[in-house]
Amino acid sequence: SLIAAVAKYSDDAAYQAQRETIRTQYHPPQWQETARVMEQILQPPQDKAPYPHKCVKQAVFLSARPAPLLATLPYLEAFLPFLTELVVCCPEKMANFLHENYTGRFRLKTIHR
Repeated sequence: SLIAAVAKYSDDAAYQAQRETIRTQYHPPQWQETARVMEQILQPPQDKAPYPHKCVKQAVFLSARPAPLLATLPYLEAFLPFLTELVVCCPEKMANFLHENYTGRFRLKTIHR
């Protein structure tokens, strides 16, 4: 469909006609309308949702460096209050370190070899 759209406007007459239509009829969307449309997409009434909403409850990390991860977690805890679980894919040594040193509110699960 992209190729068809580009081909259509490679004809100068069609291109000029579209430019004139845009010049005379186009009105850029207003912020309030854009926000309303986005809200309908992101938070439709449950009976009209195009897909079932499933709340995000976990964050998943792949890491081999515990210090940067532990430094990041307070921010996740503060700004993502809906998260309840942290899953970390990491080396076994790091998994042990995390279980011994993480004291935050997330339920910690590790996946390691």
